[in-house]
Amino acid sequence: MVKHFLRLLTLAALFWSSGCYAAPVVHSDISATIKANTYQPASWRVPAGAAITLRLENQDSVQHDWIVLYRQAAIPFNSNDEASTFWKTSIEAGKTEVVQFKAPAAAGDYPVVDVRYLDDGMAGVLTVVRTDQISK
Repeated sequence: MVKHFLRLLTLAALFWSSGCYAAPVVHSDISATIKANTYQPASWRVPAGAAITLRLENQDSVQHDWIVLYRQAAIPFNSNDEASTFWKTSIEAGKTEVVQFKAPAAAGDYPVVDVRYLDDGMAGVLTVVRTDQISK
């Protein structure tokens, strides 16, 4: 009888505590320099769902965007592309900024574009990988 009670108590404690555990937040720092209407580098690799800190340096004389899309954008960029925006920020000419966002939860390649200069080739790719594959 005591063994049965201890088993039930253990199961109840496990059941109760299972709802209290939260996975640790994964952080990732990335950076990009914008120069001559290009992103340098033009590719980044981050864990799925990670808290991302992005350092952007705009060395050009015009404002630029850093837009993460769910799918490849058309040239020219159109309203269907706008609907596929995951996250975006803008940076003024000659400025450096640090911004934060959360990476997509699903692994895959996410295009990064500046829509005003997309036809000039201003694009990159944010590769999102499962957290168990980030060091690979």
